[in-house]
Amino acid sequence: MAMQQYWDEFHTGRPTDKTGWWEETPEKSLLLVDRCDLAPDDLVVDAGAGSSTFTDSLLDRGFRRLVALDISKAALDVLRARLAPDRAASVRWIVDDLAHPVAARKLRDVSLWHDRAVLHFLISEEERAAYANLVRQAVKPGGYAILAAFSLTGAPDCSGLPVRNYDAGMLAEFLGADFALLESFDHVYINPSGAPRPYVYALFRRSPRPAS
Repeated sequence: MAMQQYWDEFHTGRPTDKTGWWEETPEKSLLLVDRCDLAPDDLVVDAGAGSSTFTDSLLDRGFRRLVALDISKAALDVLRARLAPDRAASVRWIVDDLAHPVAARKLRDVSLWHDRAVLHFLISEEERAAYANLVRQAVKPGGYAILAAFSLTGAPDCSGLPVRNYDAGMLAEFLGADFALLESFDHVYINPSGAPRPYVYALFRRSPRPAS
């Protein structure tokens, strides 16, 4: 509850385009989406959606089954208000804590799990394990996961909180052997204040269901 309050206050205390991760167009994430074999009716989850434009971009591309998942209801309210009612109707809104999931644990048959700038906030092994298990139970065999986190050369903190830095191999270890790394790259993001933020992006595919 304390962390939810922290992020609610964070998102209500500044304009969306002044947050440290704001992107007018999430080009790097969309680049990896294009690598996935997805159909418009595939289920896509944006974990830590906040008020980002990733959901807007997927709707623009014709996706019709989206989940916006975030610990902050205030952030999701900003995103929902930005969308036209008919577009918002294509989105399922879930307020939940990825480190201690409740509602999100019901997610199944996800074709793409997308996380930009959430995983690195989970510091303890217990939090990371809970999140990893959530992804493993949600993503269907043959489905995809995109993870983007502060790289090993990135900042040690963000938005007043410590972060855990990653490289592609560490992200692969986080997901486990059932997820194959398809592609990864480093990207230096320049945030609205002009500060560079080195990221690592990685695309994974879950192993198809074994033949019976």
